[in-house]
Amino acid sequence: MHNPKLVKAAAPLGAHFHPGHYSLSEREREIAVIIINSKWHSAYPTAAHERRGKEVGLPADKVEALLSGLPTSFADEREQVVYEMATALANSRWVSKGLYDRAVKALGHVGITDVITLMGYYTSVSMTLAFYDVPAGASGMAR
Repeated sequence: MHNPKLVKAAAPLGAHFHPGHYSLSEREREIAVIIINSKWHSAYPTAAHERRGKEVGLPADKVEALLSGLPTSFADEREQVVYEMATALANSRWVSKGLYDRAVKALGHVGITDVITLMGYYTSVSMTLAFYDVPAGASGMAR
């Protein structure tokens, strides 16, 4: 990024989403991240999180459905709630009372906030990389 002040401000938020610092499992995290990255048609983070989703144990057919916006389901209640929340929010849909109640029961308000904030963070990442047309296989910049 070409804005060091913004990078410095955003870094603690990104650090919150490193494993062990937040309330979601890695599979739950990847469900939300794959959905929001693919919404913004951003090649680099979408490809990276397609790989990461499979690495953390999401079945390939589920990852493909998440990427393509196709319906899927998860046997794990928390994963299903994250999928439904992320899908509704990424598509600017109302969150029904039933989904709200299931999310509170499964994730609690801390988990709900983690999903929403994670999606907001990756919206910024995805839109930035899409604007600069960073390809899926980019090697990155020297630091």
